Amino acid sequence: MMTATGKLQALEISRNGVPVAVLNQSKGTFTLDGQTYTVRRIGIHRSYELRRDGDMVAFAKGVPFVNRSHVTLGDKSLLLKAENFRATRFGLYDGETRIGGVTPAGWFRPWNGATIDMPDTLPLEAQLFVTAMVVDTWGEGSST
Repeated sequence: MMTATGKLQALEISRNGVPVAVLNQSKGTFTLDGQTYTVRRIGIHRSYELRRDGDMVAFAKGVPFVNRSHVTLGDKSLLLKAENFRATRFGLYDGETRIGGVTPAGWFRPWNGATIDMPDTLPLEAQLFVTAMVVDTWGEGSST
């Protein structure tokens, strides 16, 4: 399990108290193991792509009018969807099975930190990609 602390523009992601990456939401980047990844929003329906050195690593295709995205990681397809009305808690599903999610620490403000619960079988860059997508949703219309 990981935690995120800081502000929406620059979140420190830690696993068991050890920092693993800083998600720079304003630039759409994070660095992991010395490599820089770029998360880019495409279009208006919450579609995203994850790139490393210009190569596509993963992508997500948003579903119009709902907070859902079909996430493709190699040959694996998952569903990221909002689990509450305010679209602050998100679950990651493999078919009908919930395998992980991102939950904010605060209720009144969508951002006061978060718990990131993803399976260890999912590569860390994919976990951070999903987290970046959720954080982008939280940041819509926010100046924090």
